[in-house]
Amino acid sequence: GAFDDNWVGAFHVSTLQPKWMIGGKGGLTVPPLVVGASVLLGFREGTLIKADIQSGAVAWTARLDSFTARPLIRVGEQVVAATSKSTLYTLDLASGGIAWVLDFALPPDGVQLREQASPAVFNGVIYHGLSDGDLAAVNLKAGQLLWRRNPHYRDGRFPNFVGSVTGANKTVYAARHDGLF
Repeated sequence: GAFDDNWVGAFHVSTLQPKWMIGGKGGLTVPPLVVGASVLLGFREGTLIKADIQSGAVAWTARLDSFTARPLIRVGEQVVAATSKSTLYTLDLASGGIAWVLDFALPPDGVQLREQASPAVFNGVIYHGLSDGDLAAVNLKAGQLLWRRNPHYRDGRFPNFVGSVTGANKTVYAARHDGLF
């Protein structure tokens, strides 16, 4: 919970008294991700913090190019984060070290919707829906772009990916605002 936009913390359920607070980060931009005895917090000012879920002690802080724009994803001992500047990060869960960064430039008009689909990971590949309507496949380990495709249906006003990206039987399913996919 938060007292205001600059403080994030945990509260005792029975008393609603704060257990711990982290302040001065501009508020959360994505839901917290609980991983074991830790919680990952993505803040508006562009930091990603791993904190102890009981004490709030900060284990590490990673500085990103912008705020996390989609929910964080844990894949084994890695965390995948997508920022508002269309940059994809993979970080080490234990240390917060950035394994790799892949920058997908914003569309020329700079228009993107705030609510977009989170990246999804299947068989070591991250599938990431971009603001321009492209769907990109990225190797999770190396951060290498495997492919980037757009169905080239441009009659829709917003080609952004929404909802969730999912997959089954060697097929990726994603929904765009314009109804394609």
